[in-house]
Order: sequence, then C-alpha cells, then structure tokens
Amino acid sequence: MAVPVRTEKLTKVFGKTEALVDLDLEMNQGEVLGYLGPNGAGKTTTIRLLLGILRATSGRAEIFGVDAQAEPARAHRRIAYVPGEASLWPGLTGEETLRLLGNIQGNVDADYRRVLIDRFNFDPSRKVRTYSRGNRQKLILIAGLMSRADLLLLDEPTAGLDPLMAQAFRLCVDEARSRG
Repeated sequence: MAVPVRTEKLTKVFGKTEALVDLDLEMNQGEVLGYLGPNGAGKTTTIRLLLGILRATSGRAEIFGVDAQAEPARAHRRIAYVPGEASLWPGLTGEETLRLLGNIQGNVDADYRRVLIDRFNFDPSRKVRTYSRGNRQKLILIAGLMSRADLLLLDEPTAGLDPLMAQAFRLCVDEARSRG
C-alpha cells in the first residue's frame, strides 16, 4: 500500500525567495506529523504543493502514490483539508455550510458530525457572519473531520480555539490516528 505522503526534493521558489528547498518527507499510515516552524518557513507552501494548489519549482509530491502535481483531483479523493483561514459563505448557516462542504467532499459520517458538533459546543443554526473566529475554526474543523478522510491536512487547526476546544481537537486527532 502506498504511503499517505511522500515528497522528494520538493522545492518552491517565488522570484528570489526560496520558500521550500529539497524537502524529503515520508509519512506512514496512522502517523500524526506536526510540521512546525516560524512564519515564512514554508509550512503552508508545503501543504499547497501537496494539494496541487501551487506548482513545485522542482521535486515531487505524492499522496497515496498519486503525483499531487500531475493528478491533483485524483490525489484529493482521500484528503480532507482544513485551511489556516477559510473564506466561508456569510449568508449560510453553519448547518448549510456543513451540508455544502459535505456534498463537495462526497463522504460524510453523519453520526460523527453530530458527535463533533456536540464536542466542539458548536451552534450550527447561526449564520456564518455571526460566528467569532473560534467558531469559524470549529466549523471548518467539523467539515474536515466529518468526512473521515484517509488523510487530514490541517493548516494551523487550533488557531482561534480556546484551550478546552484545542483539547477537543486533540481527541479528534487521536481518534483519527487510531483509525489509521
């Protein structure tokens, strides 16, 4: 079985700025990898390269053996992505947003979605425009986690969460890891 994430000499240069240079990475199934570094270190750039949002200057990125640059749609089939900041639809409710994102993902564990809503103490009946930053973060975390995807790519997932909600998030990560 192919490893979830593999990069070989993955490099991204913006003009004269080397955002990422020769990253060799292999992540195994069931592994949780925290990708740490200061602002501008290339963390988000790496995720965007894995998603095929950015084109690599050189090197290779694979998701479950699929070239993320050459076949991004195929590589995305087993991924849930939670961006560091999401542009959401302000006129939709949280429930409508979850339904829309679930339809896009194509796979939702409805029972687990209810567990996540309770765990994160999230009110899905409110309009997105009324949510605080922390509640918008909860919304996109629930959307990503409810898919039960084989690979979760999470960019600053606890930004805006209070300590209790960050603890709830860690429980979700432990559950995902135990599922492989």
